[in-house]
Amino acid sequence: MNPYRISNVYAVTYNKNNILSLSLIYEQVINGITYYTRTTYNYDIRTGKSLSVLDLFKPGINAKALINTEIMKELGTNPQKYFPGAINSFRGIADDQPFYIDNTDLVLFFRFNEIAPAGTDIPTIRIPLSKFGDSLKPQLLRGQV
Repeated sequence: MNPYRISNVYAVTYNKNNILSLSLIYEQVINGITYYTRTTYNYDIRTGKSLSVLDLFKPGINAKALINTEIMKELGTNPQKYFPGAINSFRGIADDQPFYIDNTDLVLFFRFNEIAPAGTDIPTIRIPLSKFGDSLKPQLLRGQV
């Protein structure tokens, strides 16, 4: 048996309204120990511009505050999924916070041991796009009810 294995898995999570969102998971198995890295790419396909999570919101909207509020709600509602005290230690998302979108949710992901213990999956928090109401850019609202 080979002690090394490397694989990549990708998913196109969103491809409409001129926005393309991709999620990639790189897996390495070295001597029986598995390492994961998750990377996302989000683009405005009209311009080719790489999008940050803040680019999904209308100008003038405090997107970080809206997102952080939803994360705090999740940390408080499901504390068993996160580190004890995660709600008190969470300091907010970064400007370059890794994320992807799908048809219904904004999915933010975090490094291992950032908000939850390292386990079998990369820690994520899913926030329904509907929670942001009309704060999102109109192209994201097409097809949302």
